[in-house]
Order: sequence, then C-alpha cells, then structure tokens
Amino acid sequence: SGEQIHIAQMIEFMEEKEEHGRMTRRDDAVRAWRPRRNGGSSTGAVRTGADREFHDAERTRIGESLPRERPESSDSWPQFSPSAASRGGPAPMIRPTFTRQHSLSSSNSGDFGGVGQDAVNTAPVHRRRSIRRPSKLRSSLLSSSALLPNLEEDECTIAAKAETEISAIEQPNKCPFGHGTVYSSPYPGYVHGNKKRGICPNGCRPIVDSELLEKEGPQETVMREALEFLELYYKERQAEMAKKEGFLSKSERVDQVKTSIETTGTYAHTFDELQHGARVAWRNAPKCSNRGYWAGLKLLDCRHVKSNEGMFDSCLKHLTQAMSTGSSEAFITVFPPSHPRVKTSGPQIWNGQLLQYAAYQTKDGVMGDPANLLFTEMLSSRFGWRGPKDGIRSEHDYLPLIIQSSPEVDPELFEIPLGCAPPIHIHHPRYPELSDLDMKWYPSPAVCALDLSLGGINYTAVPFNGWYATTEVLRDLTDESRYNMLLPAANILGIDMDDDPLWKDEVMAILNKAIHHSFKAAKVAIVDNHTLIEGFYKWYHSEVKTRQYCPVNWKWVIPPMSSSTNDAYLGLNKATEYTLKPAYIVGKSAMALELRRFGRRDTSKAMEKLINSIWLALLFKRCINRLRSRKQPVLIIYASVTGTAMKFAGEVGQIMRAFANVSFFDACLFDPQNLEVFDLIDQSTLVLFVSSTHGNGDVPPQSTKFFSTLFGERSGLMEKKCCGVLGFGSSAYPVFNGGAKYLSARLSSVGAEEIVTRGECDSVKGEAPTVHGWLIELVDNLAAMPSSSDLVCKFAKDLKEGSASVDALIDIKEHLKIDVFGNEEVQTAVGKFFMRPGLRGSSSRRCSLDSMPSFRREQTSQRRVSTETMESCGRANNRDDEDDSPEAQRLMSILQSGGGGNVGLARLNSNHSCLNSVILARKDVIGDNDNDDGASRRTSLIKIDLSSCGSPPYQPGDHVRVFPKNGVSEAELAKFVANLSDGLDLKEHVHIEYTGDAKEQEIAVTYPLLYSCLDGLISVRELFARLVALDDSLSMQACEDLASHASTVKDRTLLLGISKDEQEYESMISLCGLKWKDAFATFPSLCGRVPLALLLLHMKVNHPRSYSIASCKEQVGTELHLVVGRYTYSRGGSKLESGVCSSFLTGINVGDAVTFQIESAPSFHHPLDSSCPVIFVCTGTGFAPMRGLLQKRDYLLSRGEKLGKSFLIFGSRSSEEGLFHDEISDYSNRGILNVVSHVYSREPGKRKQYVTDELNSFETREALQPMLSDSKCHVFICGSANMAESAKQSLRDMSPFFDPLVDEGRLHCDVFGAVSSSSKPPAARVSYSLGSGAIDSFLDELDFSSIGGKSGNIFASCIARPSPTLMSLSDF
Repeated sequence: SGEQIHIAQMIEFMEEKEEHGRMTRRDDAVRAWRPRRNGGSSTGAVRTGADREFHDAERTRIGESLPRERPESSDSWPQFSPSAASRGGPAPMIRPTFTRQHSLSSSNSGDFGGVGQDAVNTAPVHRRRSIRRPSKLRSSLLSSSALLPNLEEDECTIAAKAETEISAIEQPNKCPFGHGTVYSSPYPGYVHGNKKRGICPNGCRPIVDSELLEKEGPQETVMREALEFLELYYKERQAEMAKKEGFLSKSERVDQVKTSIETTGTYAHTFDELQHGARVAWRNAPKCSNRGYWAGLKLLDCRHVKSNEGMFDSCLKHLTQAMSTGSSEAFITVFPPSHPRVKTSGPQIWNGQLLQYAAYQTKDGVMGDPANLLFTEMLSSRFGWRGPKDGIRSEHDYLPLIIQSSPEVDPELFEIPLGCAPPIHIHHPRYPELSDLDMKWYPSPAVCALDLSLGGINYTAVPFNGWYATTEVLRDLTDESRYNMLLPAANILGIDMDDDPLWKDEVMAILNKAIHHSFKAAKVAIVDNHTLIEGFYKWYHSEVKTRQYCPVNWKWVIPPMSSSTNDAYLGLNKATEYTLKPAYIVGKSAMALELRRFGRRDTSKAMEKLINSIWLALLFKRCINRLRSRKQPVLIIYASVTGTAMKFAGEVGQIMRAFANVSFFDACLFDPQNLEVFDLIDQSTLVLFVSSTHGNGDVPPQSTKFFSTLFGERSGLMEKKCCGVLGFGSSAYPVFNGGAKYLSARLSSVGAEEIVTRGECDSVKGEAPTVHGWLIELVDNLAAMPSSSDLVCKFAKDLKEGSASVDALIDIKEHLKIDVFGNEEVQTAVGKFFMRPGLRGSSSRRCSLDSMPSFRREQTSQRRVSTETMESCGRANNRDDEDDSPEAQRLMSILQSGGGGNVGLARLNSNHSCLNSVILARKDVIGDNDNDDGASRRTSLIKIDLSSCGSPPYQPGDHVRVFPKNGVSEAELAKFVANLSDGLDLKEHVHIEYTGDAKEQEIAVTYPLLYSCLDGLISVRELFARLVALDDSLSMQACEDLASHASTVKDRTLLLGISKDEQEYESMISLCGLKWKDAFATFPSLCGRVPLALLLLHMKVNHPRSYSIASCKEQVGTELHLVVGRYTYSRGGSKLESGVCSSFLTGINVGDAVTFQIESAPSFHHPLDSSCPVIFVCTGTGFAPMRGLLQKRDYLLSRGEKLGKSFLIFGSRSSEEGLFHDEISDYSNRGILNVVSHVYSREPGKRKQYVTDELNSFETREALQPMLSDSKCHVFICGSANMAESAKQSLRDMSPFFDPLVDEGRLHCDVFGAVSSSSKPPAARVSYSLGSGAIDSFLDELDFSSIGGKSGNIFASCIARPSPTLMSLSDF
C-alpha cells in the first residue's frame, strides 16, 4: 500500500543518513535523480538538455552509472522528501535510491553491474535497490506499524526479489582481484565479521538467494565458472607457464573451452589447470587452518580410471605415496568428473575418509568409532561385511572402501590392507601406563567426502590427504560421541577427579603431548595446535596483503585447546566466511548413495518373515525341479578376449545339451551385485572353465574380479565340485596357456576335483582337434561315474563312434524373423518419432537418421517385404499417424521400443564407452604412399582428434581399441549384398527378431553376430561395412550349410568335401584364404541363393584391435597418437595380404571418422617418482609406448621435476627405416634420454645385430648394472614375445637385482606377435610390421585361418606349388 511504501522509504533514507552523515543538497539531488536542479515540480517530465548535462557531470563525479531518464512516471510510486519529513508533510522530490556495487563487480571504472566494459555498451544496466539490514530505528518502527512488509528479511534476499533479472549472473566476474563469483552457499556468508563491507577492496558481496543462480542453465553456469577460473588461472600461472612449449595463450584457451562447452556441454582441464585448481580450492577452504601449504599440493591424475578396481588401486597408490613421505606431503587423486548436464553422474567413494575405523553394536555398547556405526551397519546389510576376514573384531578395524565408478555400475567393497597404512600407537614418554589403553589412530587424514568444484566441472571423487593437527586426533579420542577415552585415561593416570575440577584439562594436555610424541616417533607428520594457529595467522595476513581477500570460519580455525593464547583468537573474530570457487564442497553422503542405489532399508520382523517364506518356497520349487529333471545341470564359465574361447565354449555347450541342462556365464561381465552365478555354481553338478590367455600368461583382465571372488570369499562353493578346464593360447608365446594353468592351480587349492585332464589348445597347431579330444575324455569320465545316467552313457558311446546326434544344436534359423525397410521409410518414421508430441521441440532428443547410423530388425529367407509394400508404406507415411500402414506402424513401434542406434556395437562393447572422432593427420614414416598396393609394408604415425569427443584423459602406455572397417570398396560391398537371396540394398535397414525358446546366453555364446543385431533396426551398410568380419574364413560348418544352397554339382561337391575333410579344408585355407568376402566369386552358383539368416549364424563379429598409445596428453593436448605397422603375410604364393585393422589405419585419410575405446594399462605407466632410473627396450613399432613415456618425461622436465637416468635400446631393420630418429636425438640432446643405443638387424654391409646382442655386450652391461642395482629402477620392454623373453633373460643374467625388480612390479612388458620357431616358412614380416599393442591384436590377426581347422597353418606348412589367383575354385 502507499502507506507501507511511504514508511519504508522514510526508514531507508534515515538509515542512509545515519551511515553517511551529513550530505549536501546537491549530492541528495544527484543520488535521488532529481528531474530539475533547483526544486520545481515533482512530475515525471523529461529533463531539459541543461538538466541532462548537469546530471551526467554529477554522475561522472561520484562514479555512478545512472540512467538518463526516470524509468517510470511520478505517479507510479509515492514520493518522499527528507525536508518534508522534518516539516511533517510531503514535498515534491523523488525518493533517494543509493546505488550499491553488485556482488559480481567489474574491473572497469563505472561498471557496477558486474559486466565488462564491452558489455556496458550493448547491455542495459540493471540496478539493484539499496536495502540495509534493520537498525534500531527500523526495529522501533516495525513495532509501531503492522502494515509494514517483512523488513527483517536478509538484505540480499530482499534485493534479489526486487531485481527481476541480473545479467551479471550470466557473465564471468571480472573483479581485478580475480576471485570470481562470491557465493554464500554451501558455506554461509558472514558468520562473523563486518556485514556491510565487501570481501575485497572492490566491494564484491556474496550472492545469497540461490534463485539467481537457478536462472542459469547448466551450460551457462559451466561457461561462466569456466571463464572465471581461466581468468584466475592466467592471472596466477601465465608468467610461469608461458615459458613452456605448447602453452596456449589466454584467448586461445578461452576459445578452446568455449567451443568444447558449446559442442559437448563440458570441457577437460589440462594437468596444470587441474592441479592449480585443486590447490586454489584448498586455499579457498574457509574451515582449514593448514592451507598455508596449498601451493605444495601434488596431483595424481586418475581421470583415465573408469573401473571400480582401478579406482581402488589408485586409492592404494595414493595412500602408499602419502605414507612414503611420512604424510608430510599433500596429495590429491582426481577421478573422472561428472557431466554438468547429468547431476547423478560421476564416480563415488562412499566412505568419508580412505582410512576410518569400524563400529560394532554390542550388548555392552559400541565397539570402535561410534561416528561410523551407521556406515558399518550399512556395510553389513548391503554388502555382507561382518568385519575382518579372520573374524576377530577390535576397536581399530579399518573400514573397507565402497567404490562406485559410475551410477550405472554397482558399488563394490574393497578391503584396505593393514600394511598400507599402519596405525599409530599412542604412548607418552613419561607416562608409559597410557600404552595399556591400546589407543591407536590412523596416520593420515585422507578425506574423500568432498567434491571438487572447479571451473564449472564437478569432480565427485577426489581423495586428498594432508597431515593431522594434534587436537584433531585428541578430539577423536576424547569426545563423548567418539572413543570417549578421557575418563579411562584419568583413571590409569591416577588423577583425582573428585577434588580437582580441572582434571579434564590436565588429562587432555597429557594426551595431546602423547599424540604429538607418538606420531613423531613413528616418523609421521603432525603439527601441534600452537604451531598450527601461529602459522595460519601469519599466512592469513600475508594472503590479505597480497591477494586482498581470504575467507575464514573463526570457530573452525581456532584450535579447541589453548584458544586464547594466540593473537588469532581476537584478531580473526571479525573474519568473514564465504564460498569462492574452485572449492571443496560436501558431496553425497553414504546414506544418500545407499538410498539411491538400494532404496530404504526395512528391518521389520514382518519383512523378515516374508523373505524367509519366499526363500522356503523357492527352495521347495528348486527341489521339485531337480527331482523332475533327467538331465544334470552343467555350467560353462568362459573368459574370452577375441571371441575364440567363447566360440568353443558355445560349441561344447551345444554338444553337451544332448545329455545335460547347460548354462553359460561370461566371467568378463561379472557384476558383484548380481550373485546369480554363485547360485548356478552351487546347483550345478559339473562346472567347466573355458579361458583364453592374455598378456604374460594371465586370464583376461576383465575376468580377474570374478575369479578372485570365486576362489576367495566364495571358495566354499568349489569344494569337492566336479570341474574341467579348457584353455586357449599360443605356443609362440613363452607362457603357453597360462590362463588355464592358473585356473587349475586355484581349483586345486580350494578342493575342487578336475575330472578331465586340462585341455591346452594351441592356435598355432589348431584348436579344434584338442577341443574334440578333451570333450571325448570328459564325456567318457562322466559316463564312468557310478551315478551317471543312461543318457550320458549312450551319448559317450555315440560320440566315440562318431554317430552322436546333432539334434542338440540350437535350432535358431527356424525361429528368425527378418523384416526389410527402405531408406525413405526409415527416414519418414524417424522424423515422426522425434517430432511426436512430448518430443517436439526438445533439442536434447532431436535426431536425424545420420546420427543413428545403425538400427535393428529381422527377416527369414522366405519372408520379404515387397517393393509394392514399401511404396505403399512410403505413401502412407505422408498421411496422419492413424492412416499409417501396418508396416509403418510396426516400424514406429520398433523405434518407440528403443530399437534405434548402433545396437551391434553397443552390445558388443557393453562394458566400454566408445568414442567417435576424426583423423587429424597421418604421416607414413615407412612406406611409399604413391606406390601403395594395399599390402605393401608401411608404418604410420596417426593423430586422432580428441576435442570432438570430450578430450578424455589417458596416460602414456595405455591402449586404444580401434574398431576397423572392412577393407572392401563400396562397389564390392554392394555386389556382395546384392548376391544374397534377400535382394538387399546398402541403403536398406533390417530388423531381426528371434521367436524361439533358446536362452539369451546361449545365443550370445553360439551366435555372437546374431545376438549383436537382435531386436533393433540396423542399416545394411553398417552391418557389412563394420560389424561383420568379411575377412574371416568360412568355417567347416558354414561350408556344409552353404553346400545345400549351391546350384551346381561342382560347387556343392567342393563345399561338402572341405566341410567333411579337415585336410582339404586346411589346404583350401592355405591356398586362397576362403574368406567370406570372396565366397560368391569362389562359388558362383551361390549367387542369389544364400539368405541373410545363414550369414548371421556363421559369420563372426569384427571385434576391435588394441594398439599402444604413442603420446602424452600433457604434451600433445587434445590429440592421441598411434604408431601402426601394416601387418602383411603370404599364403605361399607371391601375393601379399594384410591385416584388417592395420590396413584400415595405415590407409586412413585426414578427416576420416574413427571409432575407438581407451583402455587403461596401469602396469605400463611411468613411475610416479620421476627420479627413478629407467631402462627402455623395444623393437620396431614397439617404440610406440616408449614415445609416449619419453613425452611424459619431457613434460615432467618442463615442470622442474628431477629426472632419473635413462637408457634406450631400440632395434630396427636399418638406419634408413629407423623410426623417429629426429625425436630420439632431440631427447638425447636435452637430457631426457641419457644413453641411446640403436641396433640394426639388416643394415647394409654390417653384421646382423639384435637387441639381445646389445644387452649382452660389455659396454651395455657396464652401463646397466649400476642402474639395475638401484632399488627404484624400472624396466620397460615392448616388442615381440620372443624378444621380450630374450631381453628378460639377458637382464637376469646381467644382474642379481633383476628378479627382485620383477617381484616388486618394476618390470613393465607390452608384448605382441611372435614368430614361430618352425623351420617351415613363417608368416612374412610378422616380427616387424605388426602394430604394437596387447596380445589380442596379434591373435585377432590370426583369425583369418582359425575357424574350424588348424589355425596358424601358415606358420607350419603351405601349398608346395604356388598357384595363380583363381576366380572360381570350381575350376580347380
């Protein structure tokens, strides 16, 4: 009402008079925007020119940015004059409105709106009303008028409500002191101190009302905070970083960040940005009194870690690193951030600290730390943790870590090894009786309950450590809500508590001294409360002097003991607390994470009875089913890298289905929260393990979690369980079938019974015969058991005689339904799908067909949508939805059910995140591009752009899994598709559906290609260009099925012949490869007669290949480098053939798209301690990871880190073909490499020399022996497996310190293809041209001859007589 506003204006004016004292009439006139200089009317008439000149002059003098005209007429609000108030009546004067600086102040003169000078010329100036906090005058008037609004509201809240919009919120804060936006959340503003002054000399004030920030979208907030952080970063770091090569200027970095945010919604920090941001966040922490050491915080960058196990390993490394310095240095480990658009994303460590003590509820109270009682109970109810593994609980049991790498991944429990951080036993030098209390505390405060908010990016898992203050540990031990040791300590010290009211002070002083002494005696850093506050107070004054601001929470930084003994007690009582970013902010609590993952806990007795009833019912049903079942349950657990082990596991399962109920489980997809597999193991009478070998004789890395769980806490399930092991490997590697040997050893250790001799299949000699013999022995042993059924005995007999029925095979083909849709149909349906009500206008869901490269759908060979039907469907799509044809409605239902997207690759790589990017550059370091025939030798340096895919982090030594495209031209691909009986076109899409009763697991194991295409819409081009392996050979079973479709006797006879006779099949493979892409040229009568369904059942998936990363992200920015050598081989003739992926990469062009995954390989990372001596041994493209490690050393040197001595031994063919000689020479000249030794095996005019020859030379031994004797020395080896073994043996012979080096994990190997030692012709150029990477790359390239016969026959024998290229083998 008018009276309310009138009184409020009077109060406001009088308060300003109290604060500012006397004011001249001219200043009053200017501040009130008077329309005339000398009194006059109070109407809202426009000022004259002289009035405007006077007004502008006065506005310039006082430095205020005032509008030229009044924003509204005089009638819009009542007027009030101080002179009129003194006379008791109104006067013609506009109300005073004193301008005040906005909290987002600008560094430009006169720009109080919080935007830069450039924005002033284009954006309107939004003013904020000046509202002061209530004074005595206001309080008295409040009590006299019930008509007043709530003037007791916080001043900034009222100001925010009065201000309709503030453009400064959307702009970066450009205060000359560089602190960015000032918040009062989560740390409340002005807990202490002067409430009227700003936090810096510029007058910046905190934003209190969160609604102001809520007006921003996620992208606007990220943009603003990112620009503010970059302002701060370049203000503080540019002088030092500008000396570094490759450091972007401020404008370049700002443009880069803006582009990334606009395209992806986020951006990635550089290493130095992240480290400096973490340090500044510590500096900004108002509750920390130890932040004077903020500049020494060291970053352990783990943004590349994406798994629970990897996060746990990183946490252990963090603790190990912290303890190695006696907790005297501060470290922070940073895991991947959450995406700004997805609030629930990001990894989480559920614990409050990495080191905490558990609490157990007992009848006598709580044993342990009561602060962690709820968390311990949650571990018991949700994760089944009951305490230490030995079953002995104590007051000081470390809590296990609960780690969740992403919201989509189930959290896992990891035990902290006690030796990782031994506790400190509290004792006193003069009171030895205190030791009897057995007080302990962990050595380091490793906090992980805080998030790091940095430049708009939120890092949800950032464990960091410092060192304790004595009073922190003292409160943990003596608080009544914690260990409450005050009374026991007084009793054991003999202090009289009845007569001495100050006994608590005495006991606390003694305990404080004991804590300080105990940590010092253990050589673990700790600071006493006096030194702490004195150091902080000095730092505080220095900070305010140099930086002009410093947030402080008085009651947190002042120590709880002897508080008033330092000047800080009174000197800081006016300090203010506010939030500046970067900041550490309290993250989600364990209870909140538990609620999000599991829901609310219900421990009521009714629920318990219900669960017991359900369990008994299920148990009864299980018993009935067992009694009724004639077939015994068999579980096949497989672990596969390239798919070979999975394929044979499926074949074994298919055969055993004749007499057993077979289930499958993929150990690589183990989910700790899904315990169904352990129920299957318990129910099964026979458990078979089928595993490939990875790396240096290990099981596949993705399966280690399952096997460690099975042979660890679940080992009781395997006791006296009948088992069998079938392994796959290559005798070309030193450790043959190491995975199978590991499984046999673990089964024996837990009491399991292997009823069949371990099968060891060799990819060089062929897997099929070994699998067949192993299966016969298994069935014979099962039939010989007293409890075996007649069904098993009969099948064993038939299998020996070769008359075993094939009815056990899953009859998939008869239950496949494949529908075909034209391109226009799909385009129309996609358009309707994304423009239907509820999605129309939603940019986040809008999509085109190009952005959905593959869909899924199905057909049988006898069902085909006709051309007329497609045309009518296309016409129907132009009508309203209710008039759509059944086919169009079916297509729409597929899209609505989630059948869009690249389903094949999504299913194939469900445990990995694929990245899509483009090629920045390709440089051929070996090979002639002009005369390239597609199979000649070539080695290329390939640069991939990461900026378009979020610039994911990686470390030198990590691997990249590249999804290749088939090396077939568009015309050849179209011709191949046209030869199918379905009459397909590359532009069409198919939807594949299975209507049978087979289990999904059986389909996935037996027919992986079909499984990857089920229940979705996939384009024909995508299917045959990328998903299927056209370069793989036909299997013997495929030849048999194709024979029934051949129209000529010749083709049918030849196909049947090679399908029945393994020798003929191998001869055909050696002669022409028998590849799928050549099937119609080799057997012409198949043209137009082979259905798509048959191909889906027999063809393999084109899986990704691994290559070592050849760059360091800190050096190359948003690039990723690979060094790839084209893998070439010959089948006995003059024609050379090449590997699929190596040809794809060495022939790729700038701008071409590439799909890949980044896989962490922590075992090949550079040592954390850069001063360690390092020995590099590599050959050929094995230099790829070494190049990345050398770039890492270059980066460390640029940051002032001390580098240890380094020695490189590099084997090449000749000096002309030596890779990266210029780079190596540069590293050597700058001290990054101390010694370089080049070894050439084919140097013209010189004796052949290999790496082992150099290692055995006298000069090299003299140089390497002192390095190997250093306890910190690391050795990196990359090359063929044979070279790696020879090099290790030479180093072992060289020094007795090599074996301890291996045992301590300081030997790092990355091995790939090996050459057979057979005297017969080996595969051409295998030892050199094969690209570097993990073992699966090499095994994958052998898959061209591995189906059904003796894979690797090219290593053992070839057709003696070379033959010309045949267009049709029928003529042969």
